[in-house]
Amino acid sequence: MTRKKTANSKNGGNGLTRKSLSFYKKRTCWYAEVPEHTEAQNQMVSGADVMCETMACGHKRVTIDFLYGEECKPSSVKCLACLDKIGQTAYGATYRLSSESSAVHLPDTAWLCNVTKTVCDGNHPTHIYITDVRPNDEPPYGRV
Repeated sequence: MTRKKTANSKNGGNGLTRKSLSFYKKRTCWYAEVPEHTEAQNQMVSGADVMCETMACGHKRVTIDFLYGEECKPSSVKCLACLDKIGQTAYGATYRLSSESSAVHLPDTAWLCNVTKTVCDGNHPTHIYITDVRPNDEPPYGRV
């Protein structure tokens, strides 16, 4: 099996960057699939794990498409969830979560560690807009 490359495009609209990132569940924990980091560094905690569990809809893997940047999303962009940075430390950033759908129940906040900087061009973006979610049960690449 070949690893799907993380998509990256600067044409997300309004200065936003478009990316895709996969997550997988191992036992009861969720992990981002970012090969530059260890599994322990990729573990989702403090609300981010609940967000992954919700988005996966009972599956063991989920791929999330998102836009990120400093700009607010254009009204033409529909998103499933919005993450707005409300605080940052040397170790990560806290985001307020909201959804445009009453069917999506997310935690109020989620903390994203500095692995986010690897995915998002060296920064914790001010805004992250989840535009699509693809749950599946394909085993994660390189993880047993």
